Formats: sequence, structure tokens, C-alpha cells
Amino acid sequence: MGGTSADAVDSFQVIRRRAMDASTDNASPASGRMRRFIYFYVTAAMGASMALFLATAWLHLDFPPRVMVWLIPGVMPVAVAALRVALEDRQRVLEEPAGWMRWAIGGALLFGLWAGIYFLIGRIIDPTRVRFLSSALESGIPLVPSYSFLYILLYPIFLLPFFAVKDRTSYQRLVAADLLMFAVCSIFFVAYPVAYDRPPLPPPPHDIGTWTLGLIWGNDPAWNCLPSEHCTAAMIAALATWEADRRRGLFAMAAALLIGVSTLFTKQHYLVDVVAGYSVAVAIHWSLRWSRAFEPGAAGSVPRAVNRLIRP
Repeated sequence: MGGTSADAVDSFQVIRRRAMDASTDNASPASGRMRRFIYFYVTAAMGASMALFLATAWLHLDFPPRVMVWLIPGVMPVAVAALRVALEDRQRVLEEPAGWMRWAIGGALLFGLWAGIYFLIGRIIDPTRVRFLSSALESGIPLVPSYSFLYILLYPIFLLPFFAVKDRTSYQRLVAADLLMFAVCSIFFVAYPVAYDRPPLPPPPHDIGTWTLGLIWGNDPAWNCLPSEHCTAAMIAALATWEADRRRGLFAMAAALLIGVSTLFTKQHYLVDVVAGYSVAVAIHWSLRWSRAFEPGAAGSVPRAVNRLIRP
């Protein structure tokens, strides 16, 4: 009798979770506009960084760093996002999920966790343990500091899917994918630390590309190379965005691939790091897609510690 009662309770919980996932509880117009604004801000910041790459690498233009620090992450994307929201169809705004703000906070916390783990490992690794891989192929790739503007695309693209996913199940899979990425990459970084022997920067005066790359090199350890967590995180974000919105997903996928290219031209990674990073991302993404743990109503099959983190 006790077993039958427990089964009935479990069945009720499953039905309840499925109802929650299938619900059409949407955000208010003001909340929906806020989410769309942040979404457009993130994509516009990515577009501005790509445009700066084209202007410096192809047109050989240069800009004062202090001006660009205000324009690229500030004035330009804010203006574009405000215009896009003003022109946005009202029905599209009303389709945004009500729980998006909790998901956004979760994404920000994950971003901080990822950065903390990455730099902590960079500090504790003994430099005498690091390995340098054969760089015959990489030696033929020139150092082009302007590619640093594509390299930093990772930071906005990491957050992009948290403003693109439309349901709790997709959000849970995204969080689980990021957590798995942290674990897998960290194990490799500690067990088999690989470093890149960076060449010297061009002599001063530095253009804005060299100035930006100098900031990256000054804060990023030369190890934590294999696999490229830059590529892993970017591809996980792109795949999650693709599932939510095919058109935006194409943009995210292109950005993820450009990030991989940038790691070679900024001398941050070997080609094998890039391939390994993308491979880890694809493996994690599809493993979670095929898993029944994240089907609506099946949250109970997710390990409790992880489930507490991913439940909005």
C-alpha cells in the first residue's frame, strides 16, 4: 500500500512538472522588452567587435583605445538595442518567458564561476610541469593583434543563449552543459597542462589591436591550452542559441568559428586545442540532448546537487 501511494505521488509530480514546462506563462510587456533589449545589446556588442576587427585588420584603421572602450561595449550596442526594441513587434515581446530573469542571473553566476575556476587553475599550475606542443603548422600563421577583437567575442556569446532560450528544459541543459565543460576542461588543464610559447608583441607605439592583445596576454596565463575552453564555451553557447532561434543561431555559430580562428592568430592556442575544444562542446551538447534526464518532468533523474543549481 505504501508503495502504491509513493507511486501515485511520483506520478503526480511528473504530471505537475510537465504542466509547468508546457505552460504558456509569459513575461509582462515591460519585462519582455527588457529581455529583448539585453538580447539585442549582446548581439550588437558582438557585431561592434566584429566591425572593429574589419576596420583594423582589413582597412588598417586605428582608434584611440579610450574612445573604443566607451563605444564598443557601451554607446554603440546600447543605441542599437534601444532602436531594435523600439521597432520590435509587440507580439514578439509578449512571447518572452516569465522566468527569464532568473535564467539571466544563473548565466551571470556561471560566467563568474567559469572565470574563477579558469584563473585559479592558472595560478596553481606549476610552470615547470607545462608542455609545449609541436608548432610546425602554427609557425606559419602570423601574429595579427587585430584578431583579439574576435577573441573577446567569447564574453558576450557566453551570455547570449541565456537571453535566447525559451523554456526551462533548454535552460537546464545549457547550465548542465556549462558545468560539464568546467569539469572536463579543468581536469585536462590540471592533468596535462599545455602552454603556448608566445612571441613578443610588436614594438611600440601600439595600435589598438596590439593594446588589446597586450591586455589579454597580461591577464591570461600562457597555459590552460588543451582543450581550448574559449572554443568549447563558444560552441556550447552557439548550439544552445541555434536550438532556440535558427537565424540567431547562425550568427552565433559564425561567431564561435571566428573565435576559433582568432585563437590561432593571437597565438593563444594550437590547432589541436581548437579542434579538441569544439569536439568537447559537441560531445557535451549531444549527450545532453540524447539524455532523458532533461525531458520535461524528468528533473528528478538529474543528480540532486546539479538539479539544485539548474532549477530556476
